[in-house]
Amino acid sequence: MSPTVSHGRKPGAPRYGPPDAPYWSAATKPLHVLAMLLPLIVFYEVGSFRWLRDDAGVREGIKARWVIGRMFEAFGVHGLWMPPVLLIIVLLVWHFLLHERWRVRPGVVGGMVLEALAWAVPLMVLGQLLYSVLLGAHTGGGAGALAGTAPGIAPVAALGLGARATIAVGAGLYEEMVFRMLAIALVHGLVHDVIGFSDKIGRVAAVVASAAAFALYHEAAPGAQGLDAAALAYYFAAGLYFGAVYLLRGLGIVVGAHAAYDLAVLLLPTG
Repeated sequence: MSPTVSHGRKPGAPRYGPPDAPYWSAATKPLHVLAMLLPLIVFYEVGSFRWLRDDAGVREGIKARWVIGRMFEAFGVHGLWMPPVLLIIVLLVWHFLLHERWRVRPGVVGGMVLEALAWAVPLMVLGQLLYSVLLGAHTGGGAGALAGTAPGIAPVAALGLGARATIAVGAGLYEEMVFRMLAIALVHGLVHDVIGFSDKIGRVAAVVASAAAFALYHEAAPGAQGLDAAALAYYFAAGLYFGAVYLLRGLGIVVGAHAAYDLAVLLLPTG
């Protein structure tokens, strides 16, 4: 009789499927990004309904979300929920195309939250430094929020805590969706895939272009005549930082870092 050949799994091999990806990689995967962002999406949508309605009951909030909605309307698609639905669909389709398991690891999501907070700290230091150097003469100091509000919204300083928290979270979600997820992909595709420059040049061009658009979008120094060079430089530097974080750590981390920064600036006392 011939010896029995074992077809069992090797020692140390996973019991079901491939081994889990390490945190550094798993945190950039679309399913974990969606798991981190979904509570923020719900908070913003509920908060904007609760705190960001005008006298006529019309919801307004983050300008980037408003812009996405207007883009859909240009193609004949109307719907209050299109921006968050688009973000969710993109992440779900991306996950489906990767052919990975539909399993969320809570430890990864928790780590992403902590990492996003950690990425916000250097931005707080950088923001305070740049704001003091570039804008101190204009405002008297204090880092500025990186949130652009839609037409019809009162000045952020005049809003209550709930409205400010909603704006901070919405800025993280929809400004990163527009200026990092969409803008960087479009510019990189143009420079690298269409024009034919290297991937590295495409990435650099995409980060710089998206940062420039981010700075212009914030309508620096509202009420001033023309553009304010110091304010533009401040927002441009922040855009470069967010672009670098996005390329290094993905959408979930950069959204969390942006939202955490704005929450700190808009909610914490400046004393």
